Amino acid sequence: MTTPPSSESFQTPHQPSTKSHSRWSSDPTGPLIDQLVQLRDRMDHVERIYDQQLQQVDPGRRASAKNLLQYVTLRQQDLRSIQQELSNRGLSSLGRCEANVRTALSAVIEVLRRLAGREPLRPETTEELDFEQSRQLVERSTAALFGLPPSLGAAHIMVTMPSEAADDPNLIRDLVAQGMDCMRVNCAHDDAQAWKRMINNLRRACEQQGRACKVLMDLGGPKLRTGRIEPGPQVLKWRPNTTNTVVCSARRPSVARCRRFSVTSNAATAC
Repeated sequence: MTTPPSSESFQTPHQPSTKSHSRWSSDPTGPLIDQLVQLRDRMDHVERIYDQQLQQVDPGRRASAKNLLQYVTLRQQDLRSIQQELSNRGLSSLGRCEANVRTALSAVIEVLRRLAGREPLRPETTEELDFEQSRQLVERSTAALFGLPPSLGAAHIMVTMPSEAADDPNLIRDLVAQGMDCMRVNCAHDDAQAWKRMINNLRRACEQQGRACKVLMDLGGPKLRTGRIEPGPQVLKWRPNTTNTVVCSARRPSVARCRRFSVTSNAATAC
């Protein structure tokens, strides 16, 4: 991991002295800046580790792959103290930065540097997407996955197929007619032949109705399964005496008075 940059000396902003300014200038922002810079350096380090795998990603998806790595790196950290410090200053707590993690982090660092009276950092490399570029990328990816929005403000509808959809074309036809935009096939169930029949039913329904519907194949991952449970001792059930009669004293009986127990289907009686 790269060595985090050393903390810079605290500088007071060259502004007229006011009560508000005095409060900000005495605020220990330096350590918080160093923590965020260290976090950004860690993201860059992880990106270098996976550089070979990133180069194998389609160029149109590479920026998204990098952002995913940055997001995972961010979420591996305990951010509670940092988020509290940012919230106390009225800044973004990085809770909604998943669309463009590194740019959001850099923007927060730059604001903190200005509050601390530090010189602006050099502009980031041109490879880093700005907020507008990341928004457009999300929109393109959403359209590629689900298709264009059906209408202004309308949501996409994704439906998971039951096993019956493989042999019931009317089921899929009705779903398409009701506005299904994406058919999700749960590959943890059924088999390849059943999935193929589902997709064929969907294609016929779309052709008949002049509509488009995407297909999402949700691959099944590894799952824990329990094997046979070895037989053990049978459970002995004790039931209350339904005759409401005292069968034994509440005190511990002596060995001479109570030497044997007999278990019946309705009660346990002591003799």
